[in-house]
Amino acid sequence: MEPGLNLEGFLWSFGVWIVLYLIPAVLFSSIPILLNVRLKKTKLDIWDSLFFIIPFWIWALCINLNPIQKDSGNLIEPVLLGSLMFLVFCFRVFAGEKINKRKMQLILLSVYSLIALGMFFLIEKLGEF
Repeated sequence: MEPGLNLEGFLWSFGVWIVLYLIPAVLFSSIPILLNVRLKKTKLDIWDSLFFIIPFWIWALCINLNPIQKDSGNLIEPVLLGSLMFLVFCFRVFAGEKINKRKMQLILLSVYSLIALGMFFLIEKLGEF
């Protein structure tokens, strides 16, 4: 894959988003979401769905702009990123309405996006499968 934005890179990223990011993200985030429904601690809204979109696409944009820095072994990164969704939603559910909802969503989204950037820049090339 060549550096830069192209259709092939976008389609590759979309496939990775579905298979390697969304599946673990949905599986792991379903636990605190179901617990939230049971405990009725806080209301989740459409803004919470941004946690499923923005951090991965920040990581994917970095991968597409500089694919030479990573190999197929680094496909573990979106799996790890999706698995962290559990912690994000646990914090979101258990903090409840104690913290202003919009502020908490913005802070969590910012931290989660910084983690995605950190994964790209701090995890070295892991090699081919």
